[in-house]
Amino acid sequence: MNILIAQDTKVIREGNIENIPSEALVLGDVVLYRVGDQVSADAVVIEGTAEMNESNLTGESVPVMKNSGEVLLSGSFVTSGTVYARTTHVGLDSFAQKITNEARNYTPIESELMETFLRITRWCTRIVLPIGIILVIQAMVFRHQDLRMTVLSTSTVLLGLLPKGLILLTSLSFGVSVFRLAQKRTLVQEIYSIEVLSKVDVSWYR
Repeated sequence: MNILIAQDTKVIREGNIENIPSEALVLGDVVLYRVGDQVSADAVVIEGTAEMNESNLTGESVPVMKNSGEVLLSGSFVTSGTVYARTTHVGLDSFAQKITNEARNYTPIESELMETFLRITRWCTRIVLPIGIILVIQAMVFRHQDLRMTVLSTSTVLLGLLPKGLILLTSLSFGVSVFRLAQKRTLVQEIYSIEVLSKVDVSWYR
């Protein structure tokens, strides 16, 4: 994952506009951004006005107006206007690079509930085979059942031992919870976060 896709950036050096690789930017460079350009390093607007699309950074779909003295976040795009800006953070210190690093280090949420269910399922699966052998011997040797009846009776017992509905019903209840939260205008990005939310005593909304 890489938020920055801009290969070159227009920079003002010795009074001339030059195209340089984005990674060659240094602190204090004055850069020029026009419609369609991506901000390649955090900067402060020193001249001009521009409307910025920061949806890939903040999730906010409404463009943000930037005037002199305001900050341009690396990774955002110019949707209208033209600005001159002075770089304040470049390379690994830039906002976009920090988000990229956090995404790479992201660890998925592990559900304690589902992990417990999987352990139960694995344990039940291990005991199914020996129990099945015992049932087959009992049916054919002691009760003298034919092969068809032996298979039917053994399968019925073994299927009852497997907790096949446990994970299904749990996942279904999680799905219903996600739907109810969506009705309350709450976005659930990980279905197992419902389990985490159930342990919360107090929640605060802005």
